[in-house]
Amino acid sequence: MSRHRAIRNLDINDVLDEDDYESSFEEEEVQDEFDESQLTNEDLDLLYEGLDYIHAAIGKNDVLSDRQIKETLWYYYFNKEDTLDWALGIYDI
Repeated sequence: MSRHRAIRNLDINDVLDEDDYESSFEEEEVQDEFDESQLTNEDLDLLYEGLDYIHAAIGKNDVLSDRQIKETLWYYYFNKEDTLDWALGIYDI
């Protein structure tokens, strides 16, 4: 019977405050956004090499912007073939 009393007297706000996730997780630590200025020179070389590769394969068009292609290259760790597959598959170019 004493367990029932403990549950009845339980303050849920105190319990939830114990798990303060905001203090242990800083949004600034996680950066999912593509930021070209944060890339190394080697990564920039790979990025522009991949961009040239995609433009040579599909040509310049209004469907895909350079920004979208760069973000996709970054997502696929500068893998040109995966990025080309994405461009051809998603946009049916």
